[in-house]
Amino acid sequence: MNPGKFDLSESQNRTPGRRLSGQESKTGNSNYYHDLPRLILLLCMIFAAIIGYYHKSYRNKPERVIARSVEKMLDYPFRSSLEGSVRLKTIPLGIFRSRQSYSPQKGLTDLSDAGVTENNTPPFDALSALKVLSYARDVVEYDMEDMYAHGTRHFAGSFHLPGDTKSTVYVFEYWIDVRTQQAVRLIITKAERNAAINDRGESVSKETYINIWYYE
Repeated sequence: MNPGKFDLSESQNRTPGRRLSGQESKTGNSNYYHDLPRLILLLCMIFAAIIGYYHKSYRNKPERVIARSVEKMLDYPFRSSLEGSVRLKTIPLGIFRSRQSYSPQKGLTDLSDAGVTENNTPPFDALSALKVLSYARDVVEYDMEDMYAHGTRHFAGSFHLPGDTKSTVYVFEYWIDVRTQQAVRLIITKAERNAAINDRGESVSKETYINIWYYE
């Protein structure tokens, strides 16, 4: 027997759960290498989430949603029902109604038989009304709602056409099908301030109202 002496290898075999300090350091470093792929994956996921958020925010701006909807409408045939009126303050000047059909190959066709006069001709047809939305500004989106049996996104805003005076103002409301992104309804109101003078010498505004239903 050798008192005070012991076999190191024998001690390790008897206590496998214990490691020397040098071994612990080496094992700890290897754990960092094992965690590195997880860390890289986590960083990639965070980066992808940030990119996705900004991409969605960019594409989901009301002006861009409307622009995509109009582009889609021009690529496919549709039918429309248009009605509206012209008023000078509270005095009705004329009304108009028409049904129109559009195809990318043939363009817009008027299906109504109504005669055209100065006071029953709307400033826009179903096609040009869509195109003027490219001038939309100050657009806001309201809560979704049902419109003509469609689940729709509801937008509102204004626009100013080139050549118009400051006394002419256009406001609109636009409903887009949630699933197809195509137009369901478009309302445009044109207000012309100082259009006439009444018998008391006061300026009177002229208002044109257009309501268009898009279907098929």
